[in-house]
Amino acid sequence: MKPEWANQKDDPKTLDLPEDSADIVTDYIKWLYLGEIPIGPGIANGVTDEKSSNEAERLFVPMTRAYVFGERIMDVKYKNAMFKAIFAAQDKYHLCMGTESVDIVYEGTPSGSPLRRLIAADIAHKAYDDSKEGFGWMEDLESYPREALIDALQATVGARFNANIPYPSVESYLEKEE
Repeated sequence: MKPEWANQKDDPKTLDLPEDSADIVTDYIKWLYLGEIPIGPGIANGVTDEKSSNEAERLFVPMTRAYVFGERIMDVKYKNAMFKAIFAAQDKYHLCMGTESVDIVYEGTPSGSPLRRLIAADIAHKAYDDSKEGFGWMEDLESYPREALIDALQATVGARFNANIPYPSVESYLEKEE
């Protein structure tokens, strides 16, 4: 932050964070000192599903970036705090992370990451055919990273044995005859 510090790049005590915005680092420092997640306002009540989904994504994007920052600096306590905040936001607003958040998570976390597992579980347990609504799961799934879709498929296969969903009948696959 001070000009004289700019010349200390070779100092082993200096941490270079070129990929991270000042907001992410500032939020992390606030969390260190205050123990609070300073990210994101709540989602307004009484808005349409599409609008609240977009508002939720504006909340989830900085939260997933903060989680990835925690991954990069290897602070497990911060990652856990961010995970709890993301999980609580999803529960409170009955929404899941959107395409941009999923991309951030899959670009910045290793395979098996808790946040990747949450995304897969969300798809396995909460996704539904909303194609008639013009937005949502069916649209988002088309743009998810390949790894996310594989994780989701594996979670779906695992969850399938715990559900009481009947196997579709042959008639459900047949095309209508004219």
